[in-house]
Amino acid sequence: MAKDIQIKYINDQKEWEELYPATKQRLVTNESGQTLDQVLTLKADKNQTYSKTETDSLINDLNESIGNIESFDIPVQETEPENEDTKFWFEII
Repeated sequence: MAKDIQIKYINDQKEWEELYPATKQRLVTNESGQTLDQVLTLKADKNQTYSKTETDSLINDLNESIGNIESFDIPVQETEPENEDTKFWFEII
């Protein structure tokens, strides 16, 4: 299940600071090794749009590639982590 999250890290003043990462299209690939940029270019060249099935397939491929975010060592929770060794936190918003 997808969650809205805000990525945060602990700064030198021991305060949680928000991160706003960006993902480049050239870094995301599908099972056949095509980058998202290549796939979108091919679709644009053919003047086609994605069907719901194609979109769902792309999302499922991405989920399988990165795994379940809750299994990472980064806490995914609504409240601030209590462990002082925690450097990153995915806050559920």
